Amino acid sequence: MDLCIILGNALDNALEACEKMPCGQGRMVLNLSKTGEMLFIEIKNTIYEEPVKNSEGLVTTKKDKASHGFGLKTIQQLKDKYDGILDYKTEGGWFVLRINLNLKDPVNYDR
Repeated sequence: MDLCIILGNALDNALEACEKMPCGQGRMVLNLSKTGEMLFIEIKNTIYEEPVKNSEGLVTTKKDKASHGFGLKTIQQLKDKYDGILDYKTEGGWFVLRINLNLKDPVNYDR
């Protein structure tokens, strides 16, 4: 279930960014691989403009900020549950999100 939550939030964010691109120019790439007990997720999408960041990370660009911006925070919480790594960057007009999860022993975690 946690993997569905991670992928759902990440792909939703990527799709939203692609929708801001000029017609026909939005692109998204999903790579999943597993080595031993480690799951590697990489989602890349084209971006129209650089994401807005503050000291806490990425900032939602939606008008109703109080009701949005929880997707990446949820991914970060689940990354912690699986003693994983989350990294994101922009390069050459692409946003790249990488998540590594240790599937062996999830850390005790109460939401």
